[in-house]
Amino acid sequence: METTTQWTRRAFGLLALASCLWLGITAPAGARPMEGIVAVVEGEPVTLSELNQFIARGSAVPNPSLPSVSDRKQWLDFLIEDRLIEKEAEKIGVTAAEPEVDQSITELLQANSLTPADLARILKERGLTEADYRREIRGQLIRNKVLGREVQPRIFISEDKIHTYYLENLGRFSTPPQQRLSQIFISRTVPKAEEKLKKVGRLLKEGKDFADLAREYSDDSSGANGGDLGFFAFSELKPELRQALSGLPLKKPSTPVTTAAGYQILLITEQKDGAPIPFAEVKNQVADELYNREVDRGFRSWLEGIKSRAKIELKTEP
Repeated sequence: METTTQWTRRAFGLLALASCLWLGITAPAGARPMEGIVAVVEGEPVTLSELNQFIARGSAVPNPSLPSVSDRKQWLDFLIEDRLIEKEAEKIGVTAAEPEVDQSITELLQANSLTPADLARILKERGLTEADYRREIRGQLIRNKVLGREVQPRIFISEDKIHTYYLENLGRFSTPPQQRLSQIFISRTVPKAEEKLKKVGRLLKEGKDFADLAREYSDDSSGANGGDLGFFAFSELKPELRQALSGLPLKKPSTPVTTAAGYQILLITEQKDGAPIPFAEVKNQVADELYNREVDRGFRSWLEGIKSRAKIELKTEP
């Protein structure tokens, strides 16, 4: 079952102008569409060509939360839902005026550092016209207004509910475990860099102090501080550094890590467990996350109600 997050990402996909750059699965120019009817929604037919175009637009931006292009039954369900939302918008008098469409396109161009000429070129490359694009933008604006009018006003999140949600999801509102790292860095640019690296490795095996060796041999500014780099979450590190540190015991030098700049020998000097972030610091984040979840549920309930009352006939395999 589609969540509101999925629906929002799909329905508003073309509001992200970058989607035009991914329209590589549309039918070739001049292709003759098949006009077989795949469904009838409130007495109006949905054709096979309309479904194909809808799938092309909706899957324009790669998104793992959406079904594959081959899952045509799911996409047909999405298209039927869109038709029902459009009809509901007509019933309640929701529209999007031309100036609103203009403003949305202007904001998209600014956000993507593109000019109107860039937009025209991209649309032409993908076989779309400006009218096609404006029609899509207008549709998304209308759907957004319907969501804001029919679902969001019914959502109320109390302070107690926010705090309970925080406690139930402490893992997402906590700082990650951190490691304090030191390094000895040997630059590729110094004479006989590899010989220098071997010497440092030998001295470490002999039990020489890591910080003293960093002060004497390290080729970057951290050497002055005994190689200390500060605290890092594991996820903040580059993959090659994560690999070197994975399973490395505390205060045991790593094997040298080769990079484009040189060689790094790493040392974990201290470890800190993750800890919950105080509620006051993440209250707004928690409230937003909970609100979005409740909107998901509210939208699904609202849409299922509309579908249960609508007359929908599936004609053929999509």
